[in-house]
Amino acid sequence: MGPRLRPYRDETDYQAMRALLQEALVANGLRQFSWHVSRLDYWRWHVVPIVEAFHGFEDQVLLWEEGDGLVGFVVPDGPGEAYLNVLPWAASAGLDREMLAAAEDHLALETGDVRRIVAWSDSGDLRRRGVLTAAGYARRGAAERQGRCRPSPQPLRPPLPPGFAVRAVRVPDDLEARSWASWRAFHPNDADDRYQGADWYLPNITAQPLYRPDLDLVVAAPDGRVASFTTIWLDERTNTACFEPVGTAPEFQRRGLAMALLAEGLARLAALGVERAFVGGYREAACSLYAAAGFIDADWSVPWLKEWAPGG
Repeated sequence: MGPRLRPYRDETDYQAMRALLQEALVANGLRQFSWHVSRLDYWRWHVVPIVEAFHGFEDQVLLWEEGDGLVGFVVPDGPGEAYLNVLPWAASAGLDREMLAAAEDHLALETGDVRRIVAWSDSGDLRRRGVLTAAGYARRGAAERQGRCRPSPQPLRPPLPPGFAVRAVRVPDDLEARSWASWRAFHPNDADDRYQGADWYLPNITAQPLYRPDLDLVVAAPDGRVASFTTIWLDERTNTACFEPVGTAPEFQRRGLAMALLAEGLARLAALGVERAFVGGYREAACSLYAAAGFIDADWSVPWLKEWAPGG
């Protein structure tokens, strides 16, 4: 009897999901063919609370169990998406098909007379590509470049403009400035009156299991504003870390701030003996920045779209 689908039950399941991702990362040679554990935490603590289409964390999780152990699960990073996370030894075309079918039933979006779902897959996974194609999916949209590197003990340290400085976030004193910088970086075309303040930072970011204040970094401007920022999530069990997010407020861009921030982050990770660091990006400018900062090797996570008529 193969893996069987069952609903999410409790916090014990969540810890099993985290352990699965850690085991999979090591088994895959420290390559992100499944999510990094920090991405699961970030999704649960930050993405789910701010996305109106998500009605609750538990409703978005699909689990597959074999014997007494978890071997795979599906979650959506955004509405109408499916990420298949599987232990390498349990992976098969049959399990892929089951996961996709369940995701279509539980996670697809319906708009008018069309249901749609986007499933993500590593670009080199030929087995899953075949399953997706046979199930009616087509390659569509921007891929995620999953940059990786071994943190160097002597990374290139680009100079900062006069008066700017890289330092760790001061909690709680910097939270309003850090939150405002995030709004400016990721909502550059939105009206400022839509900004809702910094109340999200403590429950959504600092409460996460892997949060470390010494790895929550900013570039401070001479007047004290936060100009650029990144949070680094260090998982000691796999000795790996992820930079998420990385951003610079529009008025401070093109000054080398993000490059300096990445260099400082890699230096701190190198001092801690971290084996592998990751950073993801979609836009060409961001991907070029990360490659220039040392994230030369990369895997690509590719979106596959399926659309069909309800009831079809």
